[in-house]
Amino acid sequence: MKKNRMRLCAGLLAAILVLSGCSGTSGIKKAEPVNPVEVTDTHYLTDTLHKVTVTESERPFVVDAASEYKIIAGQDEHTQKAALYLASYINKATGCTLEYATPEEYSADGKYIVMNVPELFASAGLTMPEDDLGVMGYYIKSVEDNVFLASNYEQGARFAMLAFLRQVVGFKMYALDAVSFDKDGTTLPDMDIIEKPDIPYGYRMHNSGDEPEESYMMGFVANGFVAYGGVLWHNSLIYLPMEDYQAQHPSWYSTEGNDLCYTAHGDEKELDQMTTVIADKMLEAAAENPEALFATITIMDHSDVCGCDACTASAEKYNGADSAAVVKFTNKINEKVQAELQRQADQTGTKKRPLTVMFFAYTAMTKPPVVQNEDGSYAPIDDSVVCDENVAVFYAPIEAHFNHTFYDEVNQSYNDMMKGWEVCTDEMFCWLYETNFKNYMYPYNCWDSMYETYRFCVDIGASFIMSQGQHNAQASTAFTDLKDFTNSCSIFDLNRDYSDIIDDYFANYYLDAADPMRQYFDEMRAWMRHLEETYPAEVNGFIYAEISQAKFWPKNLLEHWLQLIDEAYKAAEAYKDDKALYDSLIERIKKESMFPRYVLIEFYSGTYSVEVLEDMMLSFKEDAQQLSFNRVLESDGGEMALVYERWGIQ
Repeated sequence: MKKNRMRLCAGLLAAILVLSGCSGTSGIKKAEPVNPVEVTDTHYLTDTLHKVTVTESERPFVVDAASEYKIIAGQDEHTQKAALYLASYINKATGCTLEYATPEEYSADGKYIVMNVPELFASAGLTMPEDDLGVMGYYIKSVEDNVFLASNYEQGARFAMLAFLRQVVGFKMYALDAVSFDKDGTTLPDMDIIEKPDIPYGYRMHNSGDEPEESYMMGFVANGFVAYGGVLWHNSLIYLPMEDYQAQHPSWYSTEGNDLCYTAHGDEKELDQMTTVIADKMLEAAAENPEALFATITIMDHSDVCGCDACTASAEKYNGADSAAVVKFTNKINEKVQAELQRQADQTGTKKRPLTVMFFAYTAMTKPPVVQNEDGSYAPIDDSVVCDENVAVFYAPIEAHFNHTFYDEVNQSYNDMMKGWEVCTDEMFCWLYETNFKNYMYPYNCWDSMYETYRFCVDIGASFIMSQGQHNAQASTAFTDLKDFTNSCSIFDLNRDYSDIIDDYFANYYLDAADPMRQYFDEMRAWMRHLEETYPAEVNGFIYAEISQAKFWPKNLLEHWLQLIDEAYKAAEAYKDDKALYDSLIERIKKESMFPRYVLIEFYSGTYSVEVLEDMMLSFKEDAQQLSFNRVLESDGGEMALVYERWGIQ
């Protein structure tokens, strides 16, 4: 393992401490320069599938915005969509509009991009590789002048398309309005690629302003991939509403009255009826949503457990793990779901549809039903708490310290629980967090830690990773958008150097304004590490930490960061002749100004004249509305309109 290059030196932090005026008068005690916490050793993955052989050729692809190549795409919805985006982004990169052809027009000595057309794939003498491609993997193979993109499952068409764009035109997306092409596409290389994403299912729950095209082209799966109306979380009482079933089936509900009872109070007949109803509803939802790969049965948002005798006895039997009853409950549902899917496949003579049923290991259900062996390894207490095939655990360690990696000792208990779940399931799903839900406008320092945490999750078998961000915010500040790009990179290649990702982002997202914006970001990270070391009980990486305190944010430091923002605005003027690009750059920079401006108004309003303060507040409101900032915290009362009301501005 090599040391990650991305570390912040003591000299940088010393400079920040001087700029912040750290003294008794600023509200922060004087601190000697310290070495910020470094990223831990890089834990590279060894079981990834990236067999990539690409050889440059002189074969013309696009010359003078024209091409002899045509696209032949399979008729399924996934492949048709992938073909549409392939043509669109080739056009963006080269100005060329690729034409389409039908399978009947194909000729072995022609020039075609063939996407998921099995009969043409076979006619070229090709067979799918024996490697485990999973649902999202793909095979790209050049044969003479033609190139074939193929996947075992239709969903892999998108990732094959993205790989093709990366190799042919150097496609990268940093945001919907920030796309780069490192190659001109004049030639089509020879390609022999057997690959699947390191995180097959990377999901974003960042902000409600995310564009579907952005999510699609950055590799994220959409909410529609989950059955039951797309409801991914807290849906147990959506399946079985109390008003519909409780009168006739009281044993279906917990003694606390806020969830299901996952043993049906010990009544096996009721448990069978209960799981049948849920299985039937899952199947109905899956039929309505043919794109769905998963169906969830997840506890409601609380930390209670059922206190009935059967649930209590189950927890006692399984080493205090209330989750044991949920595993058995989900296995029963899955058995019924898979049997029906197989029946449908047999009836239609088609391949059995892949559908994974997952349950929530959240709050009181996070403890796995395992024992620890003398050698430190884990084992399920018995076979009945091992997840059946097609059942996955959705682990959500909500109390973890996400400013540190899951390799860090501060997260050891969550590391241990995840390793415990690993021996209970063949497929792990992870629900992580990347924001402070009480303080949307403030930095949440997981930039350095999350990539390593993703590696940890994948290393123990996670195929789905979601990092929950500001899901009900329409815009974010404090370099929250950077996390989108980082997460996108993690989907494709978790062995990529994180330092290179950051360099890449700033160079291409901010262009000539990269230097001052990078300085701002580096200083913010260094300052956050300093706060974590100086105030470990308060700035501890919890997602509800009270970070909005004046003592953490010296006025001089905030004003210095706004000076860097002004430098970035000035640098962006180089693009004034390109209005669309210039306007986008200004908006990207302005987003990052919102955090210090907000905090200056919140904590230092008394240091400004009435006129200056009013101008600051009105200017903030104007920019916030232009950029669609709508919330300052997740819960009720977090609406930006209430901030303006509190400030006394119209």
